[in-house]
Amino acid sequence: MPLEKIAAQLGLSELQFALTIIGALFFVWVLFYNLRHARRGESFGIKSTPIREPVFDDPDISAENEIEVSARYANNVPNTPIFLAVQPIDPRIDCVISLHFSEPILGSEIIRVMKEQENDGKPIFCEGLLDQQNRWEFLNPENAYSDLQMAIQLASRRGPLGVLEISDFYTRAQNISEALDAQIDMPSVSAMIDSAKELDAIAAASDIQLGINVIFDQNAPSWQQLKTTLEPRGFEALISGRAFVYVNQTIKVFSTSEIDPNRPVTQITFLLEVPKVAVELNAFDLMLSEASYLAETLQGRLVDDNGALLTEASVGPIRKQLQVIYTDLEGSGIVAGSITAQRLFN
Repeated sequence: MPLEKIAAQLGLSELQFALTIIGALFFVWVLFYNLRHARRGESFGIKSTPIREPVFDDPDISAENEIEVSARYANNVPNTPIFLAVQPIDPRIDCVISLHFSEPILGSEIIRVMKEQENDGKPIFCEGLLDQQNRWEFLNPENAYSDLQMAIQLASRRGPLGVLEISDFYTRAQNISEALDAQIDMPSVSAMIDSAKELDAIAAASDIQLGINVIFDQNAPSWQQLKTTLEPRGFEALISGRAFVYVNQTIKVFSTSEIDPNRPVTQITFLLEVPKVAVELNAFDLMLSEASYLAETLQGRLVDDNGALLTEASVGPIRKQLQVIYTDLEGSGIVAGSITAQRLFN
């Protein structure tokens, strides 16, 4: 029986039927791939600590100008979970599908149709083109758009996007296109799978977390002593009250490990997620300086992963490898500390 007839009997379009077949064929392969390639963060030199989910309860974009960009976009975002307010579409890390309308369509109509496609799948990023201004923006119900871009992120710390997630996105985009009578431009599923794996490989090679330990052998300080020492230096206690973050001109540069506020502190670790902080902030040297100050002030020892005293000779190679990481990131089009890096390493 021809595929078109099978698809028709199942109530599916040819595209939906093809994507369903692809999903079935690759389901076992995707599970096997994800198990083998589950993201494991790396660290080197001073402290070997696996990358975890972000420490911050409410992470900010890392640079002031990017915060302004995010706020500008957020002002026009409708209150619906299929949109992410502070993350404009970026083809370097997103799977992008384009829709073109024969006549401009109001944002309110586009939003209504997209709400009908909400499900538990990956959130859709969405931007409309203001034809007269030739400018992309998050959808405003009162504005009319000649084109629409929809996207989902190809990779994150949870790994690359799988074939089923991409297929689901394509199906939702196709339904939206049909409902809006739009011309649709979609890259192939296989090309996006390859792009997701390539992006994940680039990210995994640069997903480094550095840690510096301060050990208190005697006179272990209390939480309040730590707070009194750190806050004047630019640290802020997290809402949880179990860790501190170092802030430089609204930018969260590095954090501390979690600490029990009800017990004396015998060790504290300063943690830097390398790709999430701009190179010009000299985050590693800042962290080293603050850790040294704390050790000197509260009579602790600055040590490496093996408990040996930390020296300039031991941190020199770290600085060289950091430069390699920053260079590799920039070469791949993902600048450390940028919105793109914040999204990818989240």
